[in-house]
Amino acid sequence: MLGSSLTALAVVRVGAREGLTCTLIDDRRGPAAPTALGRFILLSEPTLAALLESVDALRGHSDVAVVADSDRWLRFVAEHRGALAEEKWLVLHPTSEALRTCLDKTRFLDWCAQRRLPAPQTFDPVAIAQSHTLPFPLLLRPEETQHSRPTGLPKAHEVRNVAELVHWRRRYADAGVTPNVCESLLRPGLRQFSVGAARDAHGRTHTFLAEKLRPAAEACAGGTYVVPVLYVGIEALAERALESLDYFGLAEVEILFQPDSGTAYLVEINARPWLQFGLPHASGQNLLSYALGHERGERTAHPPAAWLYFSSDLYACFASGSGLVRTGALSLGNYFGSCLKATQFAVWDRNDPKPFVHSALSAIARTLRPRRR
Repeated sequence: MLGSSLTALAVVRVGAREGLTCTLIDDRRGPAAPTALGRFILLSEPTLAALLESVDALRGHSDVAVVADSDRWLRFVAEHRGALAEEKWLVLHPTSEALRTCLDKTRFLDWCAQRRLPAPQTFDPVAIAQSHTLPFPLLLRPEETQHSRPTGLPKAHEVRNVAELVHWRRRYADAGVTPNVCESLLRPGLRQFSVGAARDAHGRTHTFLAEKLRPAAEACAGGTYVVPVLYVGIEALAERALESLDYFGLAEVEILFQPDSGTAYLVEINARPWLQFGLPHASGQNLLSYALGHERGERTAHPPAAWLYFSSDLYACFASGSGLVRTGALSLGNYFGSCLKATQFAVWDRNDPKPFVHSALSAIARTLRPRRR
């Protein structure tokens, strides 16, 4: 497991339940590092040499699979795929060319347009600044995900007029970040679907559909409360995209659906596991086994599952001025009812409590730390 984020933690927990031996490798100590379900190795630097030295006993073994937890480590995989293949390791990610398409939002939307896959229309940021007929509202996002860089920029932001566009383009320029500018799909009633997928070496695709119920789409933020759903056509669109990309490995396909027009749009393909990776497994579908080619993971009957990122969900529901409960978009009773239905959590797991304890103690320490004046 390249990385030690909460996504890595979700993958390791699924892997441990399936009897896999898990090793997490990172050059920083992320929230998954304290897990008792795998061994954590801290690299002195994020280089191929340091990685191979840290797992010297595994070199040349064909029963090793490599999974990256973030875009940062995906770029590492894309750069060193040849060397990883020489070790006979199975890399559960697509080709370097496919990775470059998925990691660049403008390139991805252009790729969708070329293949006539429904997706938001993208615009050249320089040309659109000189246009006198701007198609507002527009959505601005960093062209490349900035998780590892403290830029202060939001994940995405809607702009409705020239003044807002000028302001945000200046913010991006000051941060040294290239923006992706595309049409905004944010409308009342917009639904956010997450299609978890595993595509094996034979081109067989297995999918799991979930809906991000919180926060609302207009928040342009990651899901904090996610549930499995059934909805005709959404998974088929994800499969079309993965087939067009000749995809291999694990993926999350993000799709927005407008109920008023009945149109689904591809927004992004995360060419890796995602934060809610434990939800498919808890719902009876083992995408990790599918990707590994174990011919396991048939859908089995499981109790209804829901996934909750408690601390982030609190903010989504109770933040002053925007929280769903504070604004009346969600009743207090429905909020508590949904929390009681949660069976999967971003941090907590009764069989692996150390990451939660470590996270809680760190939060307390930050709270008690004196503020600088």
